[in-house]
Amino acid sequence: MLRSLAVLAAEKTPVWVKKWVHNNRFFDRIARKTFSGMMTVEGGTIAVKSGPLAGLKLAISEHTSHAHISGTYELETQHAIDELVQSDFVCYDLGASIGYLSLLMARKGKHVYAFEPAPHAADEIRKHIAANRFENITIVGEPVSDQERQVKFAMTDVAYGSGIAYAETEWPSLELTATTLDKFAVTHPLPDFIKIDVEGEEGRVLVGAQSLLQGKKPIICCEIHNEEAAREVQRTLASHGYRMTTLDGGPFQLGDAPIPGEVQILAFPK
Repeated sequence: MLRSLAVLAAEKTPVWVKKWVHNNRFFDRIARKTFSGMMTVEGGTIAVKSGPLAGLKLAISEHTSHAHISGTYELETQHAIDELVQSDFVCYDLGASIGYLSLLMARKGKHVYAFEPAPHAADEIRKHIAANRFENITIVGEPVSDQERQVKFAMTDVAYGSGIAYAETEWPSLELTATTLDKFAVTHPLPDFIKIDVEGEEGRVLVGAQSLLQGKKPIICCEIHNEEAAREVQRTLASHGYRMTTLDGGPFQLGDAPIPGEVQILAFPK
């Protein structure tokens, strides 16, 4: 009963109210804890209701949203993964968060390396792996950048938005050693598909993947967070003969105007 009420409340809440709550840390935390508390009364897991992840189980916590449960979270990205990942694919999921999209890659492909340095988010991935009894997801705790170096990794109090920080931040941080995709791939299976959502670090990530982009040429699904990163992403991918599109298949080309917030792109070797 409580679980049904929680879902109904989430469905009926106006979008503008959800956005206001999401942008207010105090009320966002209360809302997340209340929702997860009501959802766990009837058990610790719930199946995704629709979409490419339908039927997969989620371990309920304060980081599990109604969008995750309904199957609508980043739905366009889900459809892209569902269409592109083949049964023999090795996937790298950079910025895995709670592992929601990692679960889909694991369902579709051969093996997933879920890169998530934030310990509380990595714990969520482990719970979802256990709930689904998956044996083809490996969690990687190293951040990824353009070179091996010490970085400050700032962690939000939710399972998304954490990333390498280059300025002072209000969030607690960890001192970690960043790796590169080229270095990681030396001792691990080469990727056929890479999903990147790393809060503005995406340009540097691809700079550190020159050998992969030149040799293996994996398909790339990337969220771009700012104009500087967008230009670095475009420059690097173009230099290796990649064709960039939007998620719906339309051409992606940077103009003179700044990009309007976060943009999702796909990149294919020509």
